[in-house]
Amino acid sequence: MTRVLSLAVLGLALAALLAVQAISSVLSNRNPDLASQIIPFNGTALQAKLRTQLGQEVTSESDLRARARELLPAASEAFRSDPLGPTAYSIAILAAESDQQRRVLIDSAGKLNRRALLLQGVTLDMFLRDGDFAQSFATLDRMLKVHPERRPVMFPVLAQTLQQEEALPVLVNVVDGSSDWHIEFYQTAVRDDVNAVPLARMRLGGDGAFNEDFDRALMRALMRQGEIDVASAVYREVTGASSQLAGDGALDWSTRLAPFDWQLADEGGYRAQPSPDGSELELLIRGGKGGLIAERMISPGSAPFSVSVDHQLGPADQVRDARLELRCIDATEPFISERFVPGNLTVSVTSLPNGCNYVMLGVNARAWSGKPSLTGTIQQISLIR
Repeated sequence: MTRVLSLAVLGLALAALLAVQAISSVLSNRNPDLASQIIPFNGTALQAKLRTQLGQEVTSESDLRARARELLPAASEAFRSDPLGPTAYSIAILAAESDQQRRVLIDSAGKLNRRALLLQGVTLDMFLRDGDFAQSFATLDRMLKVHPERRPVMFPVLAQTLQQEEALPVLVNVVDGSSDWHIEFYQTAVRDDVNAVPLARMRLGGDGAFNEDFDRALMRALMRQGEIDVASAVYREVTGASSQLAGDGALDWSTRLAPFDWQLADEGGYRAQPSPDGSELELLIRGGKGGLIAERMISPGSAPFSVSVDHQLGPADQVRDARLELRCIDATEPFISERFVPGNLTVSVTSLPNGCNYVMLGVNARAWSGKPSLTGTIQQISLIR
């Protein structure tokens, strides 16, 4: 995976070359050959000319290194007229015959110029070859701060390093929220479920650049991967509290991090929300609306047990259009679906389907077209042994 990132970095260097980006004067930028002829000691012009030559007919890493060796004499000339020029340093680094030579050059260059994309690229390539994750990620951090246009190219490649466990502690310390690209990277990486477990390890290992949107997306990805134990550990880390997966008693109405907390519907004419003091759940279902309005996960362990619902929903003759549903987490249909009755509903669960260790507990409610809205509160849902 390190090799993939290294090649991508050199690809960025190639892209920088082919773009022939400006460093200084308009003259040097538009016609470096003419500029270097008119002003022989114009180091900026020589640097631009070198960049153009280095990028000509270069399509691979081997091409790039071979061309650098050819241009080494010209790079030495450019260096004499412009000791701070990043292109001459980059050519020397690419052409170096040993890693030790590269390290000496990189150390010198890094003290002079940290902004040039080509120089950053070859520097990062060296650190990656050494397996120095701390320096690699620090260099990449500087690169993406200065060159935000390269983020869409580098993010997918950087995400592949998440599969290297030894890189995770270093990455979480570097990508710590001090730059805007950090949050952007995490939000991009979490969209791919394969990154869910490594990102969870990072979330458990430090604060990083994580926010509530990331935490919710990470939880969804972990659940899609079936990593419930890992998700539970993340829940404890994020909330500072144990989830109410197991055990008897009343469930609270927290909505912070589903599915360990409640996932509530929030649509026009069809919504549920905790009351201002959090003591009960408020429901509104207008005529013609309905469906799963509240759901969360529990782990009852074993049967038998009961689920008790205390509510004040109305009108009374429409209460039966609300149901308590229980389904296994990997199932689409409930194994229990019981209509509400006025005041209190108690549902006995005598057995659980095979392998049903985790259960989604939900309220499904509907108000039929032409009927009044179904409204009111659910004061409490409790598990009872």
